[in-house]
Order: sequence, then structure tokens, then C-alpha cells
Amino acid sequence: MAKKTGSILDKLELNIDEEKISLINFYLKEDGDTLDLAAELSAVINNHIDKLYKKKVPKTVRHYIENKDKEDSDGQHTDKVLVQPDAGGSSDQSEGV
Repeated sequence: MAKKTGSILDKLELNIDEEKISLINFYLKEDGDTLDLAAELSAVINNHIDKLYKKKVPKTVRHYIENKDKEDSDGQHTDKVLVQPDAGGSSDQSEGV
């Protein structure tokens, strides 16, 4: 995701206790595991944002945005315009000619 100027992403600051991270890494290595801190934090933050999004953004708005994003990713613009025939029966084309 791109960083937007003036957005909350500009203000996101994490204060991480480096000693805790070192100790976590030490004990993970003893167990043969590793820690991808960036991926772990990203997953937690994205999960929380998704929960807030579902809780606060109305379902109809989410539906609109999801469909709009889908159209944008498909490269298609599918705005539909309903055209109704003239009630008087007149048209630009001649009938029966």
C-alpha cells in the first residue's frame, strides 16, 4: 500500500523494546524458528483495521467500494445508463422505412 501524505500512515509510530525482540529471537532460534517482525505486525494491524472497517463502515458502502475496486482491477468501467424509449413513440429513426 502506498504511503499517503497527510494520512494516518505518516503518523504511525511504534515504540518497540529492542531487548524483548532480541530475547524473542534468541528463544525462537533455540526452537529452530525465526521471527519476521514486519510481517507479524502488519498482519496484526491489518486484522484490526479490517475489524474496524466492518464495524464502522456501513455494509452498503463496503459493497460499493468492493465492487468499484473489482471493476478498477479488471480495467473495465461498467457504469450502466438506463435508456427509456420516448413515451410519445417518436424517435430519431423512422419506423417501417
